[in-house]
Amino acid sequence: MRLKLEKFSPVIPTFMITTLRPVTREDSQNLGELFHKAYCGTVDDEGETELDAQHEVVETFGGKYGDFRWTASLVSEVDKSLVSSSLVTLLRGIPLLAFTVTLPQYQNLGIGSHIISQSAELLRDEGFYELRLVVTRSNPAINLYRSLGFVEYDHRSR
Repeated sequence: MRLKLEKFSPVIPTFMITTLRPVTREDSQNLGELFHKAYCGTVDDEGETELDAQHEVVETFGGKYGDFRWTASLVSEVDKSLVSSSLVTLLRGIPLLAFTVTLPQYQNLGIGSHIISQSAELLRDEGFYELRLVVTRSNPAINLYRSLGFVEYDHRSR
């Protein structure tokens, strides 16, 4: 899926229960815990452990999915605990929302929309025109992405 950033209107939350801040390397352990809890029991759960999730975060920071964009990758906290995150990379010169996760008990509150929106806005401010992501077709989050303006496209045609 892709989002044209020049036409994008940021999501304005109706209330804020979280604080946003940039991701840091020091977040890797807590991000691993967040990823594990967010993916557990979902269509994308492949039986990974929390340690596997931490390793995936470290590999993402290290460039597994393209150059990591520290300037557009964010975490959302409640009482200094991570509840959501968007990790953005630059793959073949185009921003990729490599991961976006929200703890189940914080889903459907607008937090995911807000954090993705803020990452998109940061990318637009940097001069990028598009944000892409890959999502499993049966993942309910696809509705969130569509509501933000992401559209499906054939990545093989580019």
